[in-house]
Formats: sequence, structure tokens, C-alpha cells
Amino acid sequence: MVAEHTFHTGTVDLNYAEGEASGPPIVLLHGGSLRWQSVMPLIPDLAARWHVYAPDLRGHGRSGRVPGRYRLQDYASDVALFLEQVVTAPAILFGHSLGGHVAILVAALHPELVRAWSSVMLRSTAQGCAPPSCATARACSTGGIWRVRCTRWTRSAKA
Repeated sequence: MVAEHTFHTGTVDLNYAEGEASGPPIVLLHGGSLRWQSVMPLIPDLAARWHVYAPDLRGHGRSGRVPGRYRLQDYASDVALFLEQVVTAPAILFGHSLGGHVAILVAALHPELVRAWSSVMLRSTAQGCAPPSCATARACSTGGIWRVRCTRWTRSAKA
């Protein structure tokens, strides 16, 4: 079961989904122009072994908007505060597209908060295809080949 909550960073309210505490924390970070529901297909399988969190990044989904504050550093600061104050234990970060960039930056700036990270970027060789969803993938699949790039890095978290 997933429940939605709100967390205030001091600058903006972040909406997030949280599963039951079934193991270590994993935080799923969506891509640009998406929301936490875009990772919903992953949650049932992960929830059996992990404590799943899925925030809406600022300006996305039900999270608040802040004029002129949408740099990677802003997203990373929000996620770092979320990890410190909501998750409260070193977490695995899984990010897609924008969420992948945010995961990498959080891991670089706050390694004590990150147990491991995985960043997934998708792109198509077809002209004009930018794939944030399955619908786009189907529409673009006739002229291109999808490429998937995963980057993983693990680090021993400080106790």
C-alpha cells in the first residue's frame, strides 16, 4: 500500500508517496515533466523488500512551485533534505532522466545520505523522439532503436 504525504523543505512543499517499511530505503526519482506515479509500475515488486519513497520533484505533480528555482542544485538540495528529515537512513537512489541527474548530484554532494545510486537515461535514434513515457516509445518505435544507459555506483555509507 502506498500513502501520499507532504514534506516542507523550508522553501517548497514536496508531495511524496511512501510504501510500508519492508526493508532498507529506496527513493525513486522521476524524469522531467513527470510525477511520482510514473514509477508506480516498479513499486509493487520493490515494496516486498524495500521501504519505497517516490517524491514529486519541485514544480512537478502535487509539489509546490517556486519562481525561478529549478536548477539541478535546487532539486538536489530538496532531495538531500528529504533524505535527512524523512528517510533518515542512507538510501538507494534510482533516478530516470532528470531524476538520474539529481541522484548523481545528491550522491556527489551528500555521500553520507546515499547507500547507492542508479541513473537510467533513455533515448531514441528516431528523429524528434524524446521518450518520457510508454506512449511516446510506441509512437517512436517504427523509426528508431531505443538505447538505454545505466550508471551505477555504490559506496559504503558512513554509520
